[in-house]
Amino acid sequence: MIALFLKGNFDFLAAVRTAPYHSWANPAERIMSILNLALQGVALKQEDMSELSEQAFEKLKTLSEIREGAISNLHLKEELIKSIKITQEFLENRTSRLSLHDLKFKIASPAIETEIDSLFEVFLY
Repeated sequence: MIALFLKGNFDFLAAVRTAPYHSWANPAERIMSILNLALQGVALKQEDMSELSEQAFEKLKTLSEIREGAISNLHLKEELIKSIKITQEFLENRTSRLSLHDLKFKIASPAIETEIDSLFEVFLY
């Protein structure tokens, strides 16, 4: 939230937490229950990559290691993006059918690398 505040050059930031045991009054909690219904019984699996990329990926244990591996091995990065594309499309398809109060859920495209980098530039200053 602080990164968004600094990046957006806002004048005011308010963070609110609702009372426990009243999740029915929290719109985010209601949406989560709808998402849970859409994903009930769903198993996700990434598509297989080339044998070389699979071997390189198996050695990477944490998300930071995966990021570093993708930076040093552009072929691995391309294969990772391609391997999760079908899963992303599947989740977009399931989510796009959902609605709350007769309003369809909106699907946003995943952030691209430059957008992520520009958001976190505020931490470098």
